Amino acid sequence: MEFGGYSVFSGGDCDERNPVSYGADGCYLHHIGRKYWERMNEFDFGETAFVSGSICSFISYYQFFREALFSLKKDGCFVLLHDERNLAFLKVSKDEKESSLWPLLMESVPTEHVSSVGRMTVQQLASAIDKSSCHHDWIDEFKQKYGIE
Repeated sequence: MEFGGYSVFSGGDCDERNPVSYGADGCYLHHIGRKYWERMNEFDFGETAFVSGSICSFISYYQFFREALFSLKKDGCFVLLHDERNLAFLKVSKDEKESSLWPLLMESVPTEHVSSVGRMTVQQLASAIDKSSCHHDWIDEFKQKYGIE
């Protein structure tokens, strides 16, 4: 399972070096006018250890960063909706320790923006809809389609 990597990398237009460390001039996204690195700087993502390494964090986590940065730029919140059965996103041990992709990505979010980035499971969403007085015309079909009890 992946979060949505940077497709230009597989085409050979990206050398995988991190623009935070090596400058944005060598970045294809920067070259075509994308403002991702400006947003990374604007919201201090480049200050985190996860983002400031030698390998570009967009290679594997492009969708996460572009969507989280877009949300922050629009004064909104980013919420990852995932299935609790997919342990690639979040695995919780018996002693309540979280591992997998979500805690890793949260290491890249500067402290001042943590409250604007969150996650919820499809099961939590279906349960909340079930408890509400709305959407009873389709929620059972939705739960059946996705195998939610």
